[in-house]
Amino acid sequence: FDLSGVPIIQTDTRPPANKPQKRRRKIIKKPKSQPTRKTQRKSRRRTTERPDQHPPKPRVPPPPNWSPKRKNLREEPVPRFIKH
Repeated sequence: FDLSGVPIIQTDTRPPANKPQKRRRKIIKKPKSQPTRKTQRKSRRRTTERPDQHPPKPRVPPPPNWSPKRKNLREEPVPRFIKH
């Protein structure tokens, strides 16, 4: 198909010109005589869950496996001939 009508986007491979650096805002340090106290976050406050909300679930044993495993098939010897 014809791409004559589509404009070609030229990528600039030149290194960027020296841009004036943006001045960072000066961080105002708080005096050491009044240190800021770290407040506990809400997620940290409740670490233990209430037991009344989550009652302990009884452990249910796994269901029996009805398909026997291959190693258990050879437990009893297979008779050579069937006794009638």
